[in-house]
Amino acid sequence: MKKIIFLIATLLFAYDAKVEPFDVYKIKSTVSGVVVRAYKNLEAKNTNATIVKIDDKQNLIDLKNLRSQVKILNDEIINQQAIVKRKEKTYLTYKKLKTKGIKMKYLNKKTPSRSPKLFPRGG
Repeated sequence: MKKIIFLIATLLFAYDAKVEPFDVYKIKSTVSGVVVRAYKNLEAKNTNATIVKIDDKQNLIDLKNLRSQVKILNDEIINQQAIVKRKEKTYLTYKKLKTKGIKMKYLNKKTPSRSPKLFPRGG
C-alpha cells in the first residue's frame, strides 16, 4: 500500500513537461521587432512577395499620430497666413495716412539731443 501511494505521489508532483518549438531561426534585420510570419520557402528566390513580416502595430499608431499632427500644423499655417494678411491690410491702410503722431515726429529726427518732453508742464 505504501508503494502505491508513493508511486502515485511521484507521478502527480514530479512530472515536468518541456515545450520546444519545431524550428528555430535566427533572422537579422535593420529594424527591431517581433517576427510575426516568416516564409522560409521564399528565402533564396527572386520574388516581390513578403518573406518576413515584423510586428508593426506601434509603427502604425505612430504613423497615425504623425498624420494628425501634420494636419493640425497645416491648419495652424493657414491661420497664421490669415493673420499676416489681416495685419498687412491694416498696415497698408495706416501707411496711406499723411499725419503722424507726436512721438513719430520725434523718432524721425536725425539727432535728438535728449528725450523730448511730449507734454511740458506750465505754459
